[in-house]
Amino acid sequence: MALNSTFALGVLLGAFFTLLCTRDLFGPGAGIVAAIAYAYAPFQAYEVFNRGSLWEAFAWAFPPLVLWSIQRWAVRQDLRFLPVGVASLAALILTHHLFAFLFAPLLVGWVLIAAAFTRDQSVAWRGIELALLALGVSAFFWLPALGERSWVQSERLLGTWVFDYRENFLSLTDLFALPRSADPSLINDWPPKALGLVPALVAVLPLVRWGDLDKQSKWYIVLLLTLSVGFTVMTVSFSKPLWDRIPLLHYIQFPWRFLGPATMCVALLCGAAIPTHRLQGSSNRTYLLAGGLVLVLSLSNLGWFYPSHCESPDDISLAGMIAWEHGTDTIGTTAAGEYLPIWVQRMPQASELEAAYAADTPRVRMPPDTLPEGARVLYAEYDHLRSTVILETPTSFQAIYLSLYYPGWSVSIDGVPVEVNPSEPEGLVSFPVPEGYHTIQIHFGETPLRLAGDALSILAIIGVAAATIQHQLKGKRDIPEPHFSQPSASHSVKHLWPLLALAVLLPVLKLSVLDQFDNPLRHPRL
Repeated sequence: MALNSTFALGVLLGAFFTLLCTRDLFGPGAGIVAAIAYAYAPFQAYEVFNRGSLWEAFAWAFPPLVLWSIQRWAVRQDLRFLPVGVASLAALILTHHLFAFLFAPLLVGWVLIAAAFTRDQSVAWRGIELALLALGVSAFFWLPALGERSWVQSERLLGTWVFDYRENFLSLTDLFALPRSADPSLINDWPPKALGLVPALVAVLPLVRWGDLDKQSKWYIVLLLTLSVGFTVMTVSFSKPLWDRIPLLHYIQFPWRFLGPATMCVALLCGAAIPTHRLQGSSNRTYLLAGGLVLVLSLSNLGWFYPSHCESPDDISLAGMIAWEHGTDTIGTTAAGEYLPIWVQRMPQASELEAAYAADTPRVRMPPDTLPEGARVLYAEYDHLRSTVILETPTSFQAIYLSLYYPGWSVSIDGVPVEVNPSEPEGLVSFPVPEGYHTIQIHFGETPLRLAGDALSILAIIGVAAATIQHQLKGKRDIPEPHFSQPSASHSVKHLWPLLALAVLLPVLKLSVLDQFDNPLRHPRL
């Protein structure tokens, strides 16, 4: 229930933030259409219902909030949205750093377009200020991850064919898939990873009314169309030469991950199809168009809302998870052991430690069989990151502590630091112990780079507060409202909310009614 609720929360937050962002850009009716296009996007459904990638699915709740904050803060100088934008961009980085990387072209393009349209360099500087503060707030995470990347075996991932970008390009048929019908008679009725033909066609509708658009809307629509095409091209084999020449792209692994930012651009374009001007004379037409698009976008993509169920493991205890990792070679929840430290050349055989996990008894990190003859442990208290061991030994020896070595481990004997090294070939924590009676303190802590990341994050948080106060002291501004937010515009689309409620209830109707019998969304073909 907790897992499914988190998936649902991510989808709903993404739709809600898309509604707010698009409403500011193109009007209230546009916001509702864009929200539905985002929530019912085929790729979103694939991530949630088939791939089950929690953080990839949840990460895309934040980009529309980032763009809305940029629009409000950088363009309209609404001070409230500086901390909101910083927090949402930092949350995107912390949730899924690869998706933050994929989102970067849209963020940069958005700021540049806003600065060019307003002919105001300060717009760009405010956007840069927001982005730098967000990078600073999240520095405790990404700075060590980049700086210490050479200490883990990340190349293992690139050597596996299933994670090779050359094996994961999409076909145009899958990319622009027709509305889907699930087949319950198939063991693996796997849906295509798709942008979807219907959303793609709706996304070009703003071009039909190009002459009625204001200049600002045209600028943003050109940006969204350009990036939609660019992101989409990156998912097909036509872009392979680019992938071959940019090594950083290899770590994205799956070209179809670019469907995430493409889906967001398409959703905003779907909203832009709704007229925002002269609504008093055309409210019925606007209502019909928006209502029709809400129904088309939700119903045509509902066929992707069929999860692929897998049986849960029989034993979901910690010991059961360890056994499952051994059986599937997904050590430490990785795909190919790519986060093992580089000093691990052979996985340790820690049978006693695993037996302790199975019996749910205290885990002994310095077992007796690793000690020399005559040595004995008088007292031991083991924790995840800090342990204390009191022992007596007749001879000096090289101790083995059952945790994988990684920079940050430190050991002191009787208060005096000693050198810590990885054992060979298992890469376990190892240190010298002299003969006699000793108190040993083992601790995993920070490295200088991690401390620098922590300090940078603290400074950035202080910077957000200082920038907010500084801008506040300059005087409160009257925030201009969007040109389409007159009462007549809001009134003309108030009847769209029942359609929005219907679109939200569609999954419930599908589960409770439609799935009980064969229908165009789900029927066996055998």
